[in-house]
Amino acid sequence: MKKMTGLLFAVTVFAACVTAFAADTTPLSKNKRTIFAIGFFPSVPNSTNTYDVYGLKLGVPAVGGNEAWVCGQEASILYSSTMYIKGCQATLAGPAIASSMQGLQAATGPAIARNVAGIQASPLTICGGKGYGVQASAVSIASSFYGFQAGAVNIVSDGMDGFQFGAFNFVDEDFAGLQAGAVNLTTGPACGLQLGVINIATRGGWQLGGICINTRALIPVLPLVNYAGCDSASCPNNKEAGK
Repeated sequence: MKKMTGLLFAVTVFAACVTAFAADTTPLSKNKRTIFAIGFFPSVPNSTNTYDVYGLKLGVPAVGGNEAWVCGQEASILYSSTMYIKGCQATLAGPAIASSMQGLQAATGPAIARNVAGIQASPLTICGGKGYGVQASAVSIASSFYGFQAGAVNIVSDGMDGFQFGAFNFVDEDFAGLQAGAVNLTTGPACGLQLGVINIATRGGWQLGGICINTRALIPVLPLVNYAGCDSASCPNNKEAGK
């Protein structure tokens, strides 16, 4: 079973990286290009800011690039912070930070990106803008997310279409999908399902579990099952249907 799980994870990571490369084959910037670069600290040497790497970029112990791209692999010991990643960004003992990340971002510290298309894996994952894919961590935080969050705590502040699995799951604004955990909370229009010990919704949705609190329902508090329709003008499904 462990071998199968490991194989599945490896295949998922590979597919994410391949997708990132295939998405855009045009030149990414006007910077000079190289297949290998090494940094000792962010901006040291300065070439880590001025060269795009199509291959391998190493941080010994740290590397960055405020206006640089990596198409391939960025790996460091303590700190990775090239802003534009298409491929894999990894840090052995520290954070991994990017503005745009397409592929895999993994770190023993926080994995932070503004926009994500792929996989973030670390003790703390943060997507400050739009995220598409997977966040897997102890604490997963995103502004707007489309995909899958798995962790002890999962938080989305500006709408989600997908799945949350954790001890505590929270979505503000529009929610369409599934929340499964000990405590599930939605505070916006919900067109989905909450499955947990305690389910709380303020603007509709289906609920299955121990205690189901749905403030728009005919009976706001029920054991086992509760339901209320969401606002038709705000429900994500109804938005799509109206296009």
